Amino acid sequence: MTLEDSHRLDVVARNRETGEIELAIVAPGDWVADGAMLDQLRDKLEAYVAFATSQEFEDRYGVGPARIELVTDHDLTREAADLVSRVSSTSSIPIDVKRASFPSVFGGPANRPQVRGTLE
Repeated sequence: MTLEDSHRLDVVARNRETGEIELAIVAPGDWVADGAMLDQLRDKLEAYVAFATSQEFEDRYGVGPARIELVTDHDLTREAADLVSRVSSTSSIPIDVKRASFPSVFGGPANRPQVRGTLE
């Protein structure tokens, strides 16, 4: 579950309250210290948007609306925030950015990110 693996879904959940299919991107790391993260985020967002607008998505999850959640343990750079806003605007898929602590396997403290809904 990393940005480097752009063609893999990190987390998929259905929000029981809204019916939305939430596609989470798990992105631990310092956005300032790692300049490659912006390109990796761009690739991952493009893959998520392509999947969320595909027939495969509809076949698996129905026609419920999609939402992308970017879960990260550091503040986004201005460039990353602009990218998220641009992709959300052009795709009409809402993208939320959430801060969370990650377990040490992801390079952070021992708290798992929380994703609402139930896993499919």
